[in-house]
Amino acid sequence: MKYLYSLITIVLTTYIILSPGIENSAGIELFNICIAIICSIGLFSYENNPFSMFKIFNVFFLFFFCVAPVLQFKNEIHLLGTIFSEEDYIIASCYSLLVLIIFDVTYILRFNKHNHKGINIKQNLSTVSTISKRNIFLILLISLVVCFCMLWMNNFNIYSLFIRGGETKESVDVSNIASLFLLNFLRPMPMIILVYALLFNLRNKIILFLLFVLLIFSCPPTGVERFTVAAIYLPVLLQVFPMFKTKQHLFVLILVIGLLVIFPFLNNFRYFESGSTFRVSLNFDQFLDLHFDSFSMFMRVLNDNIITYGRQLLGVFFFWIPRSIWPDKPVGSGHYVAEITNLGFNNISMPFFAEGYINFGFLGVVVFTIILAIFAAKQDYIYWKSSTVNLKSWYNIKYYIFIGLFLFILRGDLMSSFAFLCGYLAAYYFLKWLLTIKVK
Repeated sequence: MKYLYSLITIVLTTYIILSPGIENSAGIELFNICIAIICSIGLFSYENNPFSMFKIFNVFFLFFFCVAPVLQFKNEIHLLGTIFSEEDYIIASCYSLLVLIIFDVTYILRFNKHNHKGINIKQNLSTVSTISKRNIFLILLISLVVCFCMLWMNNFNIYSLFIRGGETKESVDVSNIASLFLLNFLRPMPMIILVYALLFNLRNKIILFLLFVLLIFSCPPTGVERFTVAAIYLPVLLQVFPMFKTKQHLFVLILVIGLLVIFPFLNNFRYFESGSTFRVSLNFDQFLDLHFDSFSMFMRVLNDNIITYGRQLLGVFFFWIPRSIWPDKPVGSGHYVAEITNLGFNNISMPFFAEGYINFGFLGVVVFTIILAIFAAKQDYIYWKSSTVNLKSWYNIKYYIFIGLFLFILRGDLMSSFAFLCGYLAAYYFLKWLLTIKVK
């Protein structure tokens, strides 16, 4: 069946690529058909691993680096007012195809190497016993505290809590350090706690329901950024519904529906005003706006040959240092490119591969892609290897965090996504320590 699904995806994507438009280019179409073929095969490979970082990568690449740029070129969409030539598109498409090949080949070789030599799963996993009464008390208390903090940030306005912006949005001014602590460290805790309770079979349905309600109020899907919705609720879905582990292609289908339907719907709450109307439908128009600017930003970096020789990477690693101490600390790469190219808007993304180029040129693109593929292959292998022997461990939760944040990491920018990843992992390790510590 995987060959049939791949063929259907190739045919549908090729139809979009070859569809007539204001502008047409055989070169752009050829490169993107190649990308579509590779991504379509990748989406439905590894049938024993129904969901993985590898499949998320191929979904991302299919939509953000294949479908979106072709539609933008054919419809003469000039994001942020910049007009790129056909040659610019072809060069960026060539780079994109190279990135895709490097990632997929590296991933396959590494994953197969793990399969051949194996990894000591027990050294990578730490299992847990049943949930004690002490831990039940702790997880309820922590979830309540986080919920209270999120309500406080919205000035205890429930309506404000459930929308992202607009005339009725209220928020408390906090410092950048406090914001990092509250949003990156505290906010993911109710998700980690709920997944922990589900994973280790907490049987009290009343407590499970309370944990779920506290999660909703701590991180309402309509009141946070869309990447946060994926990071928080995708792990919960994967744990709640075992079918994701057994239905071979369900995850890919849900991910596609999420990008085409759910994410556009959630955008309704970004600037919510009285009288706002909602749209719930397949949304292909979104490929023509800034939500799908990843290819455009990659092309911009290549076209202007923007290289900082590692300075942007310093900002990534030391994101936690306040600007009051380091006034010249680098800004996010999207913001940085907007500044030096005189764009009128700076809240823009910067895909992971463009981050490689910004730091170290072409070599950076290759190295960043290889490192990402090696990391994804190892995490996917450990998770699915442990699943085959029915091991329940804290690693499952950490893997779900990687899965939930992977789209954000791919789209960028790296400084923001790395800060969120560090915060989520810090919350994970803190809860793991707290809930596994032996009390005398």
